[in-house]
Amino acid sequence: MIQIIKKIIKRTFFKWYWNLKGTFPYYKHQVYFPKNSVIFLRAIEEGIYEMDNVKILNNLVRDNTYTFDIGANIGLMAIPILSRNSNNHVISIEPSPSSFPFLSKTHKSSNFNKQWHLINKAVSNKSGTIDFQIATTENAAYESVMNTSRTNFINSIQVDCTTIDEIWNSFNNPEISFIKIDIEGADLLALHGGKECIKKCRPSILMEWNKINIIPFNLSNLDLLKFTTDIDYTIYALPYFSKCTTIKDLELLSKMDENFLLIPN
Repeated sequence: MIQIIKKIIKRTFFKWYWNLKGTFPYYKHQVYFPKNSVIFLRAIEEGIYEMDNVKILNNLVRDNTYTFDIGANIGLMAIPILSRNSNNHVISIEPSPSSFPFLSKTHKSSNFNKQWHLINKAVSNKSGTIDFQIATTENAAYESVMNTSRTNFINSIQVDCTTIDEIWNSFNNPEISFIKIDIEGADLLALHGGKECIKKCRPSILMEWNKINIIPFNLSNLDLLKFTTDIDYTIYALPYFSKCTTIKDLELLSKMDENFLLIPN
């Protein structure tokens, strides 16, 4: 009991201290973040942010390849990949004016900025400009190209938009072994804009599929199932890797979790 109390006191102190500084150590690197950011608070509570997903990344990202980190926020999913192997490359894409300056600061202070490529744009099924819903800085993780009602949005702005295939082509078509995508409901649209890359590289895809977020996009579970069938992939619901082969599977499992792994057949 005493050890538990000491651990709670220590965690509370460091949460206060790092929040005051606006930076905290993560995989031996300094990460910068908006004060009171929900992402920072989760990272402190969990120790490793989204540890189960990080384990999947570490097992499925192949060394000497590129990873797409779409919806990078402050970079907590990119850093474990980059820390593991000096030849791994990560392309982090983040459109938010609330998050990108902190991601950029972390990138500049890191030891692997030559492997880490940042793009300050939204990702969808077509390029150009797109509306983007702005939240308060601490809730920037919920920002989206549509009003998902996950938080109180305070403004709507226009941001530059690109596609996965355009980015992949601009990097001269490297081998992509993994796509991590979490962009608050726009995930499937973005994957539609990456069919050329997906067809060629056959990467594993870790995506968020949140039943609340997809409503403003007029998407349903049937759309995700059709997409994966078209690209010859199988859906697994996390954290237990439950296989989704029918719409009934997906309807049930999407009520229980929002993280799905798409694996090429």
